[in-house]
Amino acid sequence: LALTLTDQSNFEPSSHTWLIEHEDTTITATGAVLDMNLDIDGEYQVSLIVENELGIDTVQATNSLQVNPVPQVDLITYTDAPYCPGDPIGLNASTPNADAYFDWSSNVPDADGNISAVVTPTEDQWYYVSLDLSGCEAEDSLYINVNSPEFVSSISDTLVCKGNTVDIQLIGDEILQYEWFLVDEELPFFLGDSLSSEVLDTSTYIIQSSVPGLNCSALDTFTIYSTQPSVQITAPDTVCTGSVFDLSAQPSGTIGEVLYNWSGLEIIETNDSLATVLPTVDGSGTYIFDLEIIDEIGCTATESIGVFVDACIFVSDLPEQAPIRIYPNPNTGSFQLELPESTFAHNEPILIEIFDAQGKKIHQQKQIGTPLVPIHLSSETPSGSYWLKCSNTATQSTHSFIVK
Repeated sequence: LALTLTDQSNFEPSSHTWLIEHEDTTITATGAVLDMNLDIDGEYQVSLIVENELGIDTVQATNSLQVNPVPQVDLITYTDAPYCPGDPIGLNASTPNADAYFDWSSNVPDADGNISAVVTPTEDQWYYVSLDLSGCEAEDSLYINVNSPEFVSSISDTLVCKGNTVDIQLIGDEILQYEWFLVDEELPFFLGDSLSSEVLDTSTYIIQSSVPGLNCSALDTFTIYSTQPSVQITAPDTVCTGSVFDLSAQPSGTIGEVLYNWSGLEIIETNDSLATVLPTVDGSGTYIFDLEIIDEIGCTATESIGVFVDACIFVSDLPEQAPIRIYPNPNTGSFQLELPESTFAHNEPILIEIFDAQGKKIHQQKQIGTPLVPIHLSSETPSGSYWLKCSNTATQSTHSFIVK
């Protein structure tokens, strides 16, 4: 106890002598003002002796001083942690001092004067209890940590490109444990607060968080939607050199705006889903065109198409030549080819080539000495349009036919 004693005499003494007596101990000090610390509780006799300047007159005054013990208070909980929101938690205040009256903090209602109380916090809380003994105060506090099962996910319902990887992070109290379920499944497929998964199909996740050892939990549900765009290209099967034609793209399953990246020989102009081509290279052959599309969320799709570019030189265009005949047409893959004798000399081989609509050669044979040529394609040749080309050093001719 820090104490200041002051002489309040109505005259001006020349000397001051203080006597502080406690049990068998006496402390002596001088001065009109005395500052001291009393570390032991109990009753003290305090005397002040003053004298005038000549030392003739002496006056003594004595008073009793009671030093009370420093009060003590201890606040504890008698309900073991951890705690869920709303759990009843018992608090207990104790003191060695008799006749103590406890004052509780405002978040402990109707508890003043009691040594115990029950609280039901829904979030972390500080609790206080204090007591006052003859002007001497003491206080103790207790922090209650409430383990909320609530959590947040780093993503909610979202679209993800098929084949991409999605990272999911759960954020909540460190004590929480998480179980991951898929819809219509009773057992969890994963435990933990983060998951990295390749998205192949649309999946709905149910996540349950819980405080270990306690009956409190929270649920969250979100769906990862798998999206995969596709694209088709339409174009003519065959065109002639020097003829302008268009490639047209038809995307599906895309999200938002779509970016089109065309590539291929002699594309002279592109306008989103449309590309314009002008083949100028002499001779016949297949042009391959590639397209990549990218939608608004970054999903991609690719497609390719082949267009057969023909030099378009026909025997019928040459005045000294007669046309080639194919019969029957349509046919089943077996047919007769009749060559005009005036066009193909008997002593020079003729190269016969057959191409599908994409320009792929599917058959080739050589013929000499007869204008009638039997052609037998594979029995697995699919139905569709085909091109037959006959050529030698003198001329060439290209004709179409149909396999049904």
